[in-house]
Amino acid sequence: MNQEDRSIWSYGRNLTRETRISWFLRVLLVLLLVWIVEPGLSQVSSNQIVDQNSPSRYVVSKNQLLTPEKALKATYRAREDLLHGKQESARKEIQRALDISPHCALALNLLGIVSYQDKDDAEAARAFQRSIDEDPTFGAAYLGLGTVLISQGRFREALIPLDRAVSQLPDSWLTHFQIAFAHLGLRESVSGLKEIGNAERFAGNDEEARSGLAYLRGLAYLQLNNAVAARESLQQAVGSSSNGAYAPLARKSLEQLNLFVEKSQ
Repeated sequence: MNQEDRSIWSYGRNLTRETRISWFLRVLLVLLLVWIVEPGLSQVSSNQIVDQNSPSRYVVSKNQLLTPEKALKATYRAREDLLHGKQESARKEIQRALDISPHCALALNLLGIVSYQDKDDAEAARAFQRSIDEDPTFGAAYLGLGTVLISQGRFREALIPLDRAVSQLPDSWLTHFQIAFAHLGLRESVSGLKEIGNAERFAGNDEEARSGLAYLRGLAYLQLNNAVAARESLQQAVGSSSNGAYAPLARKSLEQLNLFVEKSQ
């Protein structure tokens, strides 16, 4: 089953790249864009400040506090443009933000996302690393860098920034998803299953997330030569989001698995 397993894994790894951009934007929108600075701020580390007046005690980095308002507004516009598929407008807003504030970590992170979307891995990696250098507390940049490394097949290296991303984004299912992906790339199936379980704790009712996690679990079981568990997980991937990005990948893997089983009988 090893040869069939490798072909399935290669198929999934190559085709899932395009689905990750929307997830990055979602993470940025929901988890990272906390830029409201009000009275009552106190330092909690050398690079972070916590808003004591906020019920949720938002942590704001020094980089965020030092970024001029005009640059922040440009990044907001860029974010909205990306969410609505307006790539050229987003690029102009990102450049405008960087012209105003070359050290703006959020703008650099958005530049990394745009470059990754353009399949320019080298530029994406540079932008994410610059974002990390400017703001070591910015979890999305570690997540972005890790994903670029995964796309290049550098799974072991990817685990380094992804582990840092977990420390900054402890409740992000996507971070654990990417760590699981890297472990499966290294054929560390048991570690991959553990991270899939961690991701499921934070995925909530997100059907696409559930589908992607079930798909990864199916690949992990294929690596472990457990055809029964693999089929069950792949069927869950289809059922969770039948029109989502991972459903066709799961269907293809099911077809390959069924073909292998038929030949083995």
